[in-house]
Amino acid sequence: PADLFRARLVCTLLDSCGHYFESGTAAKRLAHFLAHFDRYVLTKERVPTDVEFNINDTFEALRPKTERAKTLEEADAEIARLSADAKFPLVAGLETYEVKA
Repeated sequence: PADLFRARLVCTLLDSCGHYFESGTAAKRLAHFLAHFDRYVLTKERVPTDVEFNINDTFEALRPKTERAKTLEEADAEIARLSADAKFPLVAGLETYEVKA
């Protein structure tokens, strides 16, 4: 639970190829992924300063005008908002979100 290897890996991957998801459906999928990633980080008990700076830098590089959630409730609300607006299938793990047509 306290291991942040995944968070570091996500930041490294997004820093190297996140700019390819700038438009269209890819941008919407990235926004949805970032909301889930933000929620994942909030579930961690303690995030070291260097990892927190790395995450903030990644968000700033990809979505400079987007403000990160400060609580799990805010993150859940953002995920719900993005899911409600989605017009494409969203898959997270083995779950499929219901999409309004």
